[in-house]
Amino acid sequence: MKHTFILFALLLACSTANAAFYSTDYLKRLLDSCDALPETFEASPENFTRIKDCGLSTGYILGVFDALDVIADRSKCIPGTVQSEHVVGVVEKWLQNHPERTTGPADRAIESALSEAWSCQG
Repeated sequence: MKHTFILFALLLACSTANAAFYSTDYLKRLLDSCDALPETFEASPENFTRIKDCGLSTGYILGVFDALDVIADRSKCIPGTVQSEHVVGVVEKWLQNHPERTTGPADRAIESALSEAWSCQG
């Protein structure tokens, strides 16, 4: 039993950790759900899925935004008046303007979008 535990611990220690939960392509597909929301809401499984996906994309973008703000102290780079809708819009526009960069982790794409929109000049 002791050897099994040690082997399991070694396997965990050797595994590669990946903090990217979403790929950039997946994030873009989730954001597309926001654009596909109907003007008037009809209770249907398809509309509920779109709303859920839209919320997931928004929450993920704002979570990465907050994490970058805490880790890199980007508060001095981003105006204090910025609204969450603006942050999501910046990322969405960046994804549209960079279709060649749909592979890779979504958090890196979000960081690139935010850095382009609000560069930190010292």
